[in-house]
Amino acid sequence: MRRRSHPTSASITTGAFRPRRIDSLYGTNASSNYSGYANDEFDQLISQGEQAETSEESVPFFEDAQAVLNEDMPSIPLFTSATTGAWPEACGESLGRFLARRTLQLIPVFFGATFLIYAMVFAIPGDPVRALFGDRPVAESTIRQIEEDYNLNDPLLVQYGKYIAGVFQGDLGRDFRGRDVAEIIGDAFPVTLRLAIFAFTFEVILGLIAGLLAGLRRASFMDSLVLVSTTAVISVPVFALGYTAQILFGIQLDLLPIAGLRDGLLSYVLPAAVLGSLGLAYTARLTRTSLVENLRADYVRTATAKGMSRRRVVGRHALRNSLIPVVTFLGTDLGALMAGAVVTEGVFNIPGIGREVFEATRSQENTVVVGIVTVLVIVFMFSNLVVDLLYAYLDPRIRYE
Repeated sequence: MRRRSHPTSASITTGAFRPRRIDSLYGTNASSNYSGYANDEFDQLISQGEQAETSEESVPFFEDAQAVLNEDMPSIPLFTSATTGAWPEACGESLGRFLARRTLQLIPVFFGATFLIYAMVFAIPGDPVRALFGDRPVAESTIRQIEEDYNLNDPLLVQYGKYIAGVFQGDLGRDFRGRDVAEIIGDAFPVTLRLAIFAFTFEVILGLIAGLLAGLRRASFMDSLVLVSTTAVISVPVFALGYTAQILFGIQLDLLPIAGLRDGLLSYVLPAAVLGSLGLAYTARLTRTSLVENLRADYVRTATAKGMSRRRVVGRHALRNSLIPVVTFLGTDLGALMAGAVVTEGVFNIPGIGREVFEATRSQENTVVVGIVTVLVIVFMFSNLVVDLLYAYLDPRIRYE
């Protein structure tokens, strides 16, 4: 049971049966809550105290509310600025303005990224039309007709303009065999998405656990084990990890399938572990470094000296602040997993986006390459937007204005 502490006269009025300051300074939706403090238990106690019919009935709720503050020790900032605030203040109109502003900022990013990709892909030396026929003889009229159909005779800016106009209409173009690029992506994208989700889950769960164990037990055997193992994973190329995993878990131990998707979801386990291994190593090291740094902070020492339990200090305060850089990395890494699946899908013979990019690059199907990379650009931008939204939950001082 929580130990009650008698509230001060500055906190409680003597006739209105409600707190004068603590609800306005620390209530979740209070306009003066510049500290960003949010506690459902505190809000509920204040609400119950205000609904009491007599002062005798309300005082116990206010005493418990004061005890909650004494345990959590929220701070009152000496000054505020337009960049600080709380998550509840960002959930209304200011959040809508933030989403609109960030969406507008993504527009030039989208055009700039797609133009650079388009220019680099079509600047690759070689004639894709002649490469299509190989050594077979072909009439010049046929070549000119294909170049006309695919706008290959137009200047670069004109080609890009026609491509973007088609993208906004849902048309990503066609390859030289007449297949729609959107259809190719529709067949391969779900496979790569499932692979990326498995890999992302793998690196988040194991990476956070390893980082927490290493950070909480700094300079211990566990800390050394995490640092050495993650360094080894970072140092080994992905294709080498893939072949090693196939030999060890697929051939010698015969535990997991090593190629294709014939075994359903079980076929994703080994390639997902290989694909997410690099992200796992970075997540573990980043979590460990951030947690060690926050455990040395003044607010952690103050909370410990106040008598707060170790679990509460770490779980409620240190870990929450430590996750901010980790979330930044994980948000960008989700898109990187899909883009980095080229090698992994090749090693494990998975028919996903990565293999389509490899085959299209080898056969100079530039339209397919540009279309797939355009989709990946959109995935990157969306994941970055989600990361920005998660910041407000992890750090209530952030305000979207």
